[in-house]
Amino acid sequence: MSLESRERGVRIDPATGLPFPPMLVRFTQILARVPRWRAAVWSLALAVVIGAADHATGYRSGLSRFQVIPVALAAWTLGREIGLALALGCVSVWTGGEFLGGGWTMLAAWNAVVRALFLLSTAVVISALRRAVDEERHAARTDFLTGIPNRRSFVEAARAEIMRGKRYRRPFIVAYLDIDGFKAINDKFGHNQGDALLRIVGQTMRRGLREVDTVARIGGDEFALLMPETDGLHAEKILSKLQMRLMRQTEQNGWNVTFSIGSVTYVSPPTSVDEMTKTADRLLYEVKNTGKNQIRFETVGGERLAGVRVR
Repeated sequence: MSLESRERGVRIDPATGLPFPPMLVRFTQILARVPRWRAAVWSLALAVVIGAADHATGYRSGLSRFQVIPVALAAWTLGREIGLALALGCVSVWTGGEFLGGGWTMLAAWNAVVRALFLLSTAVVISALRRAVDEERHAARTDFLTGIPNRRSFVEAARAEIMRGKRYRRPFIVAYLDIDGFKAINDKFGHNQGDALLRIVGQTMRRGLREVDTVARIGGDEFALLMPETDGLHAEKILSKLQMRLMRQTEQNGWNVTFSIGSVTYVSPPTSVDEMTKTADRLLYEVKNTGKNQIRFETVGGERLAGVRVR
């Protein structure tokens, strides 16, 4: 089964990694795209509108209970502190209205306390839920062993890059990397050493690339690279340097391994993630079957090129 097909088979929110109901998923996706300044304006505007409507209809109309909406919005998008501040502001406005309207009684004081506790607890709970969602989202997209992005994260980044490529016609590189001799390390030194090797490979790959590049472990001893705004002229230089850095790191630790890499440069974007990953996977296994410790390049779209770099 392909990478993209496997991802589609998992019925979870692609933005949070959680099995949320579809409507809630859609709502959180919309909020995730709202800039902080706009969320702040919306929250404050809602609080003002609800407060004004409550004042116009009388403070006993019950409209003030809807202040929970801007408080929840602020807590979700801006954080607990802003949510708490807005909650206190809403309660202060309602309390001031009661006092100025001459309706300040023990019952009004009790209502003010209840409203304050309700809005403050809403801000705390909503902000805690947002933190939990963010942590779960990060965990769902991070390889637990190496700390770099996992298969799911790579597929999402690749899908986004394909869409960007179709719109702006910018080239990008996808490369698959496999550790030659990884099984021998596990057999000779044990799985702890094998895990340490995977961590060092992941960290070295991450340090050697740009922030906009995606480095992911997609399973076993196989890693994937996605490098936007990069053409075939730079692919050999980038990947050759990366291969040499990896060799130095593993030699320093006494691991007798090498690295096979299959790299495809897309001048014209592929139709799907499946097509993209199949091409990179094919190039990788051509290297594995013809001596290993090499880099095989291919360019798709524009001038089609192919080559092998042997260390």
